Amino acid sequence: MGRWNDHGGWAKGPYLQLIVCGWLMGGLYNTLGAGLNTIMSQQRGIAVTGHNIANANTDGFHRQEVKVKSLSNTTYGIQVDTVRRASDQFLQRQVFSHESEYGEARARSEGLERIESVIADTEDQSLTATLDDYFAAWQELVVFADKKSQREEVVSATKLLVNSVHRNASALQVAQDDANDDIATTIDEINTLINNISDYNKQVTEAESYGYEANELRDHRDQASKELSRLTGAKSRLDEDGFLNVTIGGGVHLVLREQ
Repeated sequence: MGRWNDHGGWAKGPYLQLIVCGWLMGGLYNTLGAGLNTIMSQQRGIAVTGHNIANANTDGFHRQEVKVKSLSNTTYGIQVDTVRRASDQFLQRQVFSHESEYGEARARSEGLERIESVIADTEDQSLTATLDDYFAAWQELVVFADKKSQREEVVSATKLLVNSVHRNASALQVAQDDANDDIATTIDEINTLINNISDYNKQVTEAESYGYEANELRDHRDQASKELSRLTGAKSRLDEDGFLNVTIGGGVHLVLREQ
């Protein structure tokens, strides 16, 4: 091998060998680097796929997918750009809205079921049956006012009606006490969910401000929001920065982003 000397001639020596070897080694390193980057990216994709399969039946879990990007000309191959959470904000708002409606309907239904269990017409001594017997006895008395037995029938029907009213009143009081106990328990659960949503909001904001992925945190936050909607009929809405605000009733804020 040789090299071009200062006099315009071709000189023998190892200099050209070093140039060629350096060029070949650089190309080899680039090729190996590109392959390594690609393998590492695909390995991350396989890990995310396994994570999706493992959590297929996990409540509130959203499927994740790996997004890759091409590297620059000096570093060949691909690398993981982000692990995206498969979630549509429009559909998410629809889910939150329907969960709220479901929560309101469920709470109303449970209250009516308690009342129905007390005053349901399932016995001869039910309130409806005793009312019918009471008015029937009076109608008979109007026709047979001179009969003592009929007057006694009215008295008997009146006593049965009074007893039925007292019995239903006591049963309704028990149902109300049970409902109050359930409300007290539910309030504790509601407060826990509100605190959890607030904590998840802070964790998501902090994690994403440092460039970390917060997919699982968002899943946990959405699940807590759904449970809160079922319990209270609360409405949840994401703002433009991904912060979850929660309101109830006429716009009372349960979770509100601090300005």
